[in-house]
Amino acid sequence: MASFLTIGLSAECQADFQALQLKKKKDADKHIRYMVMCIEVDEKKKESVVTESKAAPGHYKDDQHDEVYKAFRDAITKSGQPRFGCIDYKNKVIFVSWVPDTAKIKLKMKYTSIKEPVKGSLSGISFTIQATDSGEIAQSVLDAKVKKV
Repeated sequence: MASFLTIGLSAECQADFQALQLKKKKDADKHIRYMVMCIEVDEKKKESVVTESKAAPGHYKDDQHDEVYKAFRDAITKSGQPRFGCIDYKNKVIFVSWVPDTAKIKLKMKYTSIKEPVKGSLSGISFTIQATDSGEIAQSVLDAKVKKV
């Protein structure tokens, strides 16, 4: 289990998160609205958290919350395996830990054990959602989190 704790964010993943946080109009063409992350093993057998998919920079406008949410939900659940994700939803950055009940135990343990260090590496997160089924990442859940503020 100690080896799980050495899994960190890749440089690309950190850069993508910075692009997700861009909110200034002059940088709108670089702003991505969501990203999905997974653990990957490189050629040296070192594990790190990398960006698996993301919204194309500048693809969504500020008022396209429904479209952004649907694309994010589809991207994070597509593989059926655990994933981390961040979404800029109604100007709040939400971190999602997606660990479906159907995933293998070893993967569940790995993602659960590194969730806090990964989240801690990403500054500016407004809310966290830990989900094991699609109902826990329903758009109404995100809306309820944002409305509390």
